[in-house]
Amino acid sequence: MNAAPPPLLLDFTSAAGPLAPALNDELGELGPLRERFAWLRIRSDITGFVPPTFSPEDDELTGFVPPVFEDDGLALMATTGGAPGARVGLCHARLVPDDIEALRRVIEDLPWRELPRAGAEDRYAPTLRLGYASGSTRIRRVIHASDDALMAALDPVIQHLGAVAARAQRNVASGLELRVEARGSGQGPDADAPQAGVPLTLSVRLRATGIGHLALNDPRLPGRSPRLQVRASLQTETGSRPRWTELSLPETETAEETSARVLAPRRSIELSVPWTPPAPGRYLVEARWRDYAGPERPVPGQTPFMPLPATGASSLGSGPYPVRGSLQDRTTVEVEG
Repeated sequence: MNAAPPPLLLDFTSAAGPLAPALNDELGELGPLRERFAWLRIRSDITGFVPPTFSPEDDELTGFVPPVFEDDGLALMATTGGAPGARVGLCHARLVPDDIEALRRVIEDLPWRELPRAGAEDRYAPTLRLGYASGSTRIRRVIHASDDALMAALDPVIQHLGAVAARAQRNVASGLELRVEARGSGQGPDADAPQAGVPLTLSVRLRATGIGHLALNDPRLPGRSPRLQVRASLQTETGSRPRWTELSLPETETAEETSARVLAPRRSIELSVPWTPPAPGRYLVEARWRDYAGPERPVPGQTPFMPLPATGASSLGSGPYPVRGSLQDRTTVEVEG
């Protein structure tokens, strides 16, 4: 009888952009954290089944029986966004035994000692870090995405991990999305179009997605830089840079609003931002959220940025996930004279 293969642990990170000075102790050799950061961790000895979150009064709670998997593994990916359309939060994928063995083979069959040495770092290209441990096999590499020779040699590994990451992104554990829209912006046959010099309201919404709760600072809290910005610019010639006007956010009103907020799935923080368009024309309206430090005061039960430790039990789903990163959303508003 063949012995069971040893458990495997894999870490794969991609980091680009300016430094985000937080989490360096947690990241260790996988850091430092940068504004565009993704961390994929895979363990074969932790079940890949992620249960949904129920509130105590939910009738589905008493009838839910989790399935049993004996040999599956878990892939978790934490991302910070940092670019238009990028995801912020935590995603997951269940890996069956065939997935795990395919990953083992693509990693261990590569002739690592024969690979070219890493070239010079290009600050405009992502830096990739790979760590792998299974039995007596230990692999650790730093890869600069601008290094064509090394990237070509590692292509089977990069492609395989990219496929796992794509699977994980289809299953959001705890995520955050940002939306901005103008109320009374002329949508629908009976709505009045916005008028120059007439106040209107911009709705800015931070919404929790996925199946788990998340924790974040109230976006109006002061910090070293604003956590949430809303601005507008009259669009002029094609290709010209916007001339932004910053808009004032509503102030916090209660003690609860000055601390970290916990959002259940599909719940939102919604702010109404007043704006008076000064002149007719088409306006570009943008909202930006940026918070890489996470809650200033951790909420009860808050999980780490990566809830899947290198050893021991996973804390995924045991408490709110502290979302970190940056998001942006834009909309256009037609203003009549």
